[in-house]
Amino acid sequence: MSDLDVIRKLEEELGRELEVYKGLELLMGRRSTPGYCVNDQQQVIGLNLAREQLYVLPPEITALRNLQSLNLYDNSLTALPSEIGALQNLKSLNLWKNQLNALPPEIGTLQNLHSLNLGGNELSTLPPEIGALQKLQTLDLRINELTALPPEIAALQNLKSLNLWINQLRTLPPEILDLNLEIKPKSSTEAKGNDVKIT
Repeated sequence: MSDLDVIRKLEEELGRELEVYKGLELLMGRRSTPGYCVNDQQQVIGLNLAREQLYVLPPEITALRNLQSLNLYDNSLTALPSEIGALQNLKSLNLWKNQLNALPPEIGTLQNLHSLNLGGNELSTLPPEIGALQKLQTLDLRINELTALPPEIAALQNLKSLNLWINQLRTLPPEILDLNLEIKPKSSTEAKGNDVKIT
Protein backbone atom coordinates (compact mmCIF):
# COMPACT_ATOMS: atom_id res chain seq x y z
CA MET A 1 0.00 0.00 0.00
CA SER A 2 1.42 3.40 -0.96
CA ASP A 3 1.57 6.35 1.42
CA LEU A 4 -1.23 8.07 -0.48
CA ASP A 5 -3.38 4.95 -0.17
CA VAL A 6 -2.78 5.14 3.57
CA ILE A 7 -3.90 8.79 3.55
CA ARG A 8 -7.08 7.88 1.66
CA LYS A 9 -7.84 5.23 4.28
CA LEU A 10 -7.14 7.70 7.04
CA GLU A 11 -9.47 10.23 5.43
CA GLU A 12 -12.21 7.61 5.33
CA GLU A 13 -11.75 7.01 9.03
CA LEU A 14 -11.80 10.75 9.79
CA GLY A 15 -14.79 11.29 7.52
CA ARG A 16 -13.24 14.12 5.52
CA GLU A 17 -10.42 15.08 3.17
CA LEU A 18 -7.12 16.40 4.46
CA GLU A 19 -5.47 19.45 2.93
CA VAL A 20 -2.30 18.99 0.90
CA TYR A 21 0.57 21.32 1.86
CA LYS A 22 3.70 22.12 -0.13
CA GLY A 23 6.13 22.06 2.77
CA LEU A 24 6.56 21.03 6.39
CA GLU A 25 6.78 24.61 7.65
CA LEU A 26 3.38 25.48 6.17
CA LEU A 27 1.86 22.22 7.37
CA MET A 28 3.03 22.67 10.94
CA GLY A 29 2.29 26.39 11.19
CA ARG A 30 0.11 27.61 14.04
CA ARG A 31 -2.81 28.44 11.78
CA SER A 32 -2.58 25.31 9.66
CA THR A 33 -5.58 23.07 9.36
CA PRO A 34 -5.19 19.27 9.38
CA GLY A 35 -3.40 18.01 6.32
CA TYR A 36 -0.25 16.39 5.00
CA CYS A 37 2.68 17.01 2.70
CA VAL A 38 4.63 14.71 0.41
CA ASN A 39 8.12 14.70 -1.07
CA ASP A 40 9.03 14.30 -4.74
CA GLN A 41 8.62 10.53 -4.46
CA GLN A 42 5.03 10.98 -3.22
CA GLN A 43 6.01 9.79 0.24
CA VAL A 44 4.13 11.42 3.11
CA ILE A 45 6.72 13.24 5.24
CA GLY A 46 4.41 15.43 7.35
CA LEU A 47 1.01 14.86 8.93
CA ASN A 48 -1.00 17.38 10.94
CA LEU A 49 -3.99 15.97 12.83
CA ALA A 50 -4.36 18.77 15.39
CA ARG A 51 -7.79 19.23 16.99
CA GLU A 52 -9.30 16.13 15.36
CA GLN A 53 -10.91 14.84 18.59
CA LEU A 54 -8.87 11.64 18.41
CA TYR A 55 -9.19 9.25 21.36
CA VAL A 56 -6.86 6.64 19.84
CA LEU A 57 -4.09 6.98 17.30
CA PRO A 58 -5.37 5.78 13.92
CA PRO A 59 -3.39 2.62 13.12
CA GLU A 60 -2.81 3.79 9.54
CA ILE A 61 -0.36 6.40 10.80
CA THR A 62 2.26 3.84 11.79
CA ALA A 63 2.35 2.60 8.17
CA LEU A 64 3.76 5.99 7.07
CA ARG A 65 7.39 4.93 7.45
CA ASN A 66 8.79 8.10 5.80
CA LEU A 67 7.01 10.43 8.20
CA GLN A 68 9.30 13.14 9.58
CA SER A 69 6.83 15.37 11.39
CA LEU A 70 3.64 14.38 13.22
CA ASN A 71 1.38 16.92 14.92
CA LEU A 72 -1.29 15.50 17.25
CA TYR A 73 -1.85 18.73 19.20
CA ASP A 74 -5.08 19.18 21.18
CA ASN A 75 -6.68 15.75 20.90
CA SER A 76 -7.86 13.33 23.60
CA LEU A 77 -5.25 10.60 23.32
CA THR A 78 -4.75 8.67 26.57
CA ALA A 79 -2.06 6.32 25.24
CA LEU A 80 0.22 5.68 22.29
CA PRO A 81 0.39 2.24 20.67
CA SER A 82 3.66 0.33 20.77
CA GLU A 83 3.61 0.54 16.95
CA ILE A 84 4.65 4.21 17.26
CA GLY A 85 8.17 2.81 17.28
CA ALA A 86 7.83 1.95 13.58
CA LEU A 87 8.13 5.65 12.65
CA GLN A 88 11.92 5.51 12.48
CA ASN A 89 12.28 8.67 10.35
CA LEU A 90 10.27 10.87 12.70
CA LYS A 91 12.10 14.08 13.66
CA SER A 92 9.30 16.02 15.32
CA LEU A 93 6.43 14.67 17.44
CA ASN A 94 3.91 17.09 18.94
CA LEU A 95 1.56 15.59 21.54
CA TRP A 96 0.82 18.86 23.35
CA LYS A 97 -2.57 19.03 25.11
CA ASN A 98 -3.74 15.41 25.10
CA GLN A 99 -4.56 13.13 28.05
CA LEU A 100 -1.54 10.83 28.00
CA ASN A 101 -0.82 9.18 31.34
CA ALA A 102 2.05 6.96 30.15
CA LEU A 103 4.42 6.45 27.22
CA PRO A 104 5.24 3.07 25.70
CA PRO A 105 8.88 1.95 25.96
CA GLU A 106 8.93 1.91 22.14
CA ILE A 107 9.19 5.70 22.25
CA GLY A 108 12.90 5.06 22.73
CA THR A 109 13.23 3.53 19.25
CA LEU A 110 12.55 6.88 17.54
CA GLN A 111 16.26 7.40 16.98
CA ASN A 112 15.91 10.40 14.64
CA LEU A 113 13.64 12.44 16.92
CA HIS A 114 14.87 16.02 17.39
CA SER A 115 11.81 17.54 19.07
CA LEU A 116 9.32 15.90 21.45
CA ASN A 117 6.46 17.95 22.88
CA LEU A 118 4.63 16.17 25.70
CA GLY A 119 3.30 19.28 27.40
CA GLY A 120 -0.25 19.53 28.70
CA ASN A 121 -0.76 15.84 29.46
CA GLU A 122 -1.17 13.72 32.61
CA LEU A 123 2.23 12.03 32.74
CA SER A 124 3.48 11.08 36.20
CA THR A 125 6.53 9.12 34.99
CA LEU A 126 8.68 8.73 31.90
CA PRO A 127 10.00 5.39 30.66
CA PRO A 128 13.77 4.92 31.04
CA GLU A 129 13.88 4.26 27.28
CA ILE A 130 13.55 8.02 26.77
CA GLY A 131 17.30 8.11 27.33
CA ALA A 132 17.82 6.33 24.00
CA LEU A 133 16.72 9.37 21.98
CA GLN A 134 20.27 10.40 21.17
CA LYS A 135 19.36 13.09 18.62
CA LEU A 136 16.74 14.79 20.80
CA GLN A 137 17.35 18.53 21.16
CA THR A 138 14.07 19.81 22.63
CA LEU A 139 11.94 18.06 25.25
CA ASP A 140 8.82 19.84 26.50
CA LEU A 141 7.32 18.30 29.65
CA ARG A 142 5.50 21.31 31.07
CA ILE A 143 2.05 20.99 32.67
CA ASN A 144 2.17 17.32 33.58
CA GLU A 145 2.17 15.44 36.89
CA LEU A 146 5.80 14.33 36.95
CA THR A 147 7.23 13.68 40.40
CA ALA A 148 10.66 12.55 39.17
CA LEU A 149 12.71 12.14 36.01
CA PRO A 150 14.47 8.89 35.14
CA PRO A 151 18.26 9.10 35.49
CA GLU A 152 18.50 7.88 31.89
CA ILE A 153 17.49 11.38 30.79
CA ALA A 154 21.11 12.35 31.39
CA ALA A 155 22.05 10.23 28.37
CA LEU A 156 20.46 12.80 26.06
CA GLN A 157 23.76 14.37 25.08
CA ASN A 158 22.28 16.56 22.31
CA LEU A 159 19.44 17.96 24.43
CA LYS A 160 19.47 21.78 24.38
CA SER A 161 16.11 22.65 25.98
CA LEU A 162 14.14 20.91 28.74
CA ASN A 163 10.88 22.52 29.89
CA LEU A 164 9.64 21.28 33.29
CA TRP A 165 7.25 24.13 34.12
CA ILE A 166 4.24 23.13 36.29
CA ASN A 167 4.93 19.60 37.47
CA GLN A 168 5.32 18.04 40.92
CA LEU A 169 9.08 17.63 40.78
CA ARG A 170 11.12 17.76 43.98
CA THR A 171 14.49 16.60 42.68
CA LEU A 172 16.34 16.21 39.40
CA PRO A 173 18.91 13.54 38.63
CA PRO A 174 22.34 14.99 39.48
CA GLU A 175 23.65 13.67 36.15
CA ILE A 176 21.52 16.29 34.42
CA LEU A 177 24.16 18.86 35.35
CA ASP A 178 26.50 17.19 32.90
CA LEU A 179 24.27 18.23 30.02
CA ASN A 180 24.79 21.55 28.27
CA LEU A 181 21.16 22.56 28.18
CA GLU A 182 18.67 25.19 29.23
CA ILE A 183 16.29 23.94 31.91
CA LYS A 184 13.00 25.77 32.31
CA PRO A 185 12.04 26.97 34.83
CA LYS A 186 15.33 28.21 36.22
CA SER A 187 13.89 28.67 39.72
CA SER A 188 11.15 27.15 41.83
CA THR A 189 9.28 30.47 41.86
CA GLU A 190 8.77 30.17 38.11
CA ALA A 191 7.63 26.57 38.48
CA LYS A 192 4.21 27.11 40.05
CA GLY A 193 4.25 23.90 42.02
CA ASN A 194 7.73 22.50 41.43
CA ASP A 195 10.23 22.81 44.24
CA VAL A 196 13.19 21.57 42.29
CA LYS A 197 16.53 20.75 43.86
CA ILE A 198 19.49 19.00 42.28
CA THR A 199 20.37 16.13 44.63
